[in-house]
Amino acid sequence: MLLLRSIKQKLQTSGFDLCHPIHTAWYNHMIQNEGLVESGALKLLPEPSPSIIQSDEVECDGDSSGCVLPSSYNAVLIGNTKAVWPSFIDWLAMKVEEKKRRQDSVSGGNISTQHETAVDDVINSNPFDTYCEESLSQSLQEQCCGED
Repeated sequence: MLLLRSIKQKLQTSGFDLCHPIHTAWYNHMIQNEGLVESGALKLLPEPSPSIIQSDEVECDGDSSGCVLPSSYNAVLIGNTKAVWPSFIDWLAMKVEEKKRRQDSVSGGNISTQHETAVDDVINSNPFDTYCEESLSQSLQEQCCGED
């Protein structure tokens, strides 16, 4: 659980304030019940063999839907609330500035038009998806493999 706590702390600095250990069997069950596998919206995740699950360590939140198997977590569910927006906006501004500098260094011409183009390029390239991918990859890489 020390690694999970460390990952949670690192992810929070990027605005990902939801981080919970799960078992892929729970996830698979949920998406199947919602019809998301049958519709093709989501795919099942690999599950470890049942022998790994130790049912004598079950903890419940009061009802059976809240039961978890602490020794059998094999995935981490990561999400965000509105806490992500300050970090994302800072990252987005940085990307626009990087794009402006690159455009300024390669070409002359109308700076105002180049800057508008830089903003359009960044905004039209799925910036939130890119932010999530970059931030999560960097955070997990640093926590699990050391800072490179």
